Amino acid sequence: MAPFSGIKKVTLEEEGANLRPSTRQKLTRFAPALVILLLSVLLLVFILLYALVPKAADQRKPDVCTSKDCISTSAMLDRSVDFTVDPCHDFYSFACGGFFKSHPFTVATIDRGISRFDQNTKTFEGQFFELLYDKNLTKSKDPEIDKLFQAARYFFTTCAAAMRPKSDWASRPELLPKGWNYSSNAITVSSVINRLIKYLDNFTSVEDFMARLVKINSSGFLQLSVNAHARLKMVVKRKRWLPFNSPIVTLPTVNWFGTNNLSLADYIRRMEAAGVQLELNSAVDDLQILESNISALFASFDSDNSAFQGTAAVADDAVIANFSGTSFRWTKFIDNLDGQNPRLNNDSRLVIESFSFLMRLLEQLEPELQSRSGILYDYFRLQAAMLVGNELVTGKQIAPSQHIVDTHQLQIDFATDCAKLTRTLVPAIVYEMFRKTYSDESYTKADEVIANVKQAMLENVRKASWISSTVKKSIEAKIIAISRLHYFPQIPLEEMKKFYGSLNLFEKLQNSKTLADVIWISFEVKYVNKIWFLTTDNPDNAGLVTPHLFDLMDINAFYEFNLNVIYILPGMLFTYVYSNGPYPDYLLYGGLGDTIGHEIGHAFDRDKFEQDFEAHSADPEVTRTLQQYNYRTQCLIDSYNDLIESQAVGFRKGIGNQTASENFSDIVGINAAFRAYKTRESRSGKSGKTPQLLPSRLLSNLTFDQLFFVQSAQFYCFKAGTERIRQLYAADRHSPPRPRYNGLAMHSRDFATVFNCKLGDPMYLSDDRKCSFW
Repeated sequence: MAPFSGIKKVTLEEEGANLRPSTRQKLTRFAPALVILLLSVLLLVFILLYALVPKAADQRKPDVCTSKDCISTSAMLDRSVDFTVDPCHDFYSFACGGFFKSHPFTVATIDRGISRFDQNTKTFEGQFFELLYDKNLTKSKDPEIDKLFQAARYFFTTCAAAMRPKSDWASRPELLPKGWNYSSNAITVSSVINRLIKYLDNFTSVEDFMARLVKINSSGFLQLSVNAHARLKMVVKRKRWLPFNSPIVTLPTVNWFGTNNLSLADYIRRMEAAGVQLELNSAVDDLQILESNISALFASFDSDNSAFQGTAAVADDAVIANFSGTSFRWTKFIDNLDGQNPRLNNDSRLVIESFSFLMRLLEQLEPELQSRSGILYDYFRLQAAMLVGNELVTGKQIAPSQHIVDTHQLQIDFATDCAKLTRTLVPAIVYEMFRKTYSDESYTKADEVIANVKQAMLENVRKASWISSTVKKSIEAKIIAISRLHYFPQIPLEEMKKFYGSLNLFEKLQNSKTLADVIWISFEVKYVNKIWFLTTDNPDNAGLVTPHLFDLMDINAFYEFNLNVIYILPGMLFTYVYSNGPYPDYLLYGGLGDTIGHEIGHAFDRDKFEQDFEAHSADPEVTRTLQQYNYRTQCLIDSYNDLIESQAVGFRKGIGNQTASENFSDIVGINAAFRAYKTRESRSGKSGKTPQLLPSRLLSNLTFDQLFFVQSAQFYCFKAGTERIRQLYAADRHSPPRPRYNGLAMHSRDFATVFNCKLGDPMYLSDDRKCSFW
């Protein structure tokens, strides 16, 4: 067998072709290189996506809040903080020292007569002026609304012109209204009396006049509508939070000897027959008069022991000596009451307002009154005249011998005073401003702050080991039930326009020639406003409490114990404490949050706490808690006595007791606000959000937590001399500003940690020295 006989002979050409690699062979040969290349690309992408990006993010600038509110608040804090002061030595001077230095008025100027100069004064003045003159805001297609704004602008301008120091008048000719004479421009009491005579008609005596003031359900101007009575019930009826029962319990109304048809004269006679001495009530706020059916306030009569409890509002001849030497004839007064035949019901309360100055005027006018005839315009006209003569623009009472007040001797904050007069002149204008500027959505963030601070307060209470479980449950229930009112009143604008249109305000203001004219118009309309409120019969107004209509621009909040409600007036939400737009939480909770915490705290201050639990003092748990509460309150009193004595010279030793409730609310309020802020910050951090910085190089030296306290302190910045502060706060329920905020910070749970204060620092208190509540 031939060897290899089955092998085909291959030529050279065929051999070369067989040696050339196929496509598959080529791919196989370069596969490692392709894999390496692909992995390199993937690695590069990985590096770009996961390594370089975080590095780039770290190099980005922090987010800065550039909203209008952030910029303005940042500028304010820049001016207020004094970095030369150690915050652990004197935090109030640290947070407010720059405010004192940059303030345009000297202490001497302020002390000569300016009543108040703090952050709120500046904010109020600026916000009102901005609202009043903002063309886009105030421009309206409605000619009646335009006329109201025109009247308000005219009033504000003429008022400001008259109140400015004389040296400013020549430099501001645009503020000089035509027809004004500034050479002397004095206001005399005799000119006020002439105006009184113009309005007081058809009265034969002072007693006749006073008797007609207490007429119930009179016809004409003072007639009260059904809805007015419903509104009055909200204010007059005693309501009280009783923690162990239903949230709000209505207590029995006043017992008018068991009958609804007893005349006032009969009531007085029965009082006298029972041997009860009736004392004359001192000056009662005009709002109290309105809310009490324009009559004399009587306390309830306890038929069981025949004792008259509370403050009565009428007097017999034996106690008239308390009335500045006036000779008011009560017998004649009662006879005139019989002639009016007023009838009382359980919802009626009576108040006679008694100013010695007013009574002197009436006595001087009696001969004039006897010779005149006509119709009484109303009591508010009289009081307006009295206020012009007695108060004027200075807020100081005129002595009996003082007959002239010269306006260029007045050193006052003209813009603020004129703004206050303007807003009481035409509250419809202020209402229109809010209506155009705010909507229900504007308060969404405020509602969130309230809810968060309430929750923080609840958590603080739950952690307080000294409170018994029974009392703790009651406190928790009360906090949960606290409601809020911070919306502007929903008043029908058409009804308002019709009412104010009938007053011819603009024409009256144009015809005014002196400052007395302008102030007269302001007070006149102020009381007509209140009468309109009570006489309007629109059902939408039934739930509106009177002050909310007239104090919309006030920068204030308060707690109403009887209703367990927090009121936040809209003016506060126009300040730096609140912004519905971009605004860091450390500003929001340091401002509005602290205010809310303070007001919630008032639900449990010394007076409220004792009233809540006094009926349950037999319960051992309640007794132990009350003892602990009183012990901690005494700690607070002693601490603030020492603090006020050292930081506000000239105050009496016992002022710590006088200010205890406010100091308590300050401390528990700041604790709740800070906890709410930190809880909010923690939640934001978990969702990837970080707080925004303020646009300030100086403030960047402070942490967000430190800015919380700086923001909180701004409400307390107040410029005045030592003697002026002593005069203002000697009888006030609030501590003087410097010891008030320093005490708040020292007793707060978090301040020392936030500012790294150590033992030996004046602002540092160890835990065992803090007057801790919750």
